[in-house]
Amino acid sequence: MKKNAFIFAVASLFILCVGCEYKAPITEEHGIKIDSAVLGVWEEIPADGGADKPNKMLVLEYSDTEYVVCCPAGVKDSLYFKAYPAEVGGVTFIQTKWIGTDKGGVADQPKRYHAASYRIADGVLEYKLLNTALVDKELGDTAALKKAFLKHKDSPELFTKPVRLRRISDSAPDSK
Repeated sequence: MKKNAFIFAVASLFILCVGCEYKAPITEEHGIKIDSAVLGVWEEIPADGGADKPNKMLVLEYSDTEYVVCCPAGVKDSLYFKAYPAEVGGVTFIQTKWIGTDKGGVADQPKRYHAASYRIADGVLEYKLLNTALVDKELGDTAALKKAFLKHKDSPELFTKPVRLRRISDSAPDSK
């Protein structure tokens, strides 16, 4: 299992599905190298097995330690995120920051951050979002978020709400 690939993919699509929850990141440190295996276009696998047009997520390399994620990719009203692998208390995850839409930046939005975990098995990427019941979304700064995260770091419920994706391309989606 590629830790970095999982973390990255999780961060991208989860924000699309549930929105940003936090006013600050758990950590701004991001020295973990990205995994090129996660780059490309991913498509959501609908939980009920039958969506007409599943959401797509485009993951691009921004630097050695950061991704740029677009979702839904290839459509109007796309959202853009900066994502990076992070580690706190021995738990590796993807930290995301909402940076804009196809209409411009979102610096005035108070909640722009989220975190997610992931795993890849049999060509399917599954990511889970940070559980806001354990790490309260009303905590306003990095120190408080980190403290709450560390308090629950060993809980099997630290990350919840699984989303499953499959890779559909190593290149950009068609813009239709």
